[in-house]
Amino acid sequence: MERKKTMLGKHLINNLCSSLGLGIEIDASNTITFRADDIQITLTLFEDTNEVAMTSELGPLPTQGRESLLLVLMQGNHHRRETHGATLAVTGDGRRLALCRLMPADILDDSSFMAITEQFANTAEFYARMLGAAGTAAPGEVPEAHLPHGMIPV
Repeated sequence: MERKKTMLGKHLINNLCSSLGLGIEIDASNTITFRADDIQITLTLFEDTNEVAMTSELGPLPTQGRESLLLVLMQGNHHRRETHGATLAVTGDGRRLALCRLMPADILDDSSFMAITEQFANTAEFYARMLGAAGTAAPGEVPEAHLPHGMIPV
């Protein structure tokens, strides 16, 4: 039974890559990385829990105004509404911002997985732009973290 569940996660990831025309499949380490426009997305299948993780490193945190920016980002994480079910996080070295989402593979189908991946890429792009704007903002000025009009939390 566990093997069948693991195959579902691999199936979802491989079908997504096929649908996107990437011509790649999940590797032996259960990881695949691809680009969606300017955003790099890594998908990892955790076989022990049959969960798929989506991760995207969005860029370096600015040295000026970091505390104010982190406060805005944490507010975006509240109930994961401003991040469409994903979570903003600081990488282990504390220098970069990442967007992460963890999903049980057994509740997904190809269509829902594609929709979630598209929404994740759009959300990652939004926060990467916001992060870039924060790096060029005047001291004490923090960009808006609210989703653009028309983006609806899923």
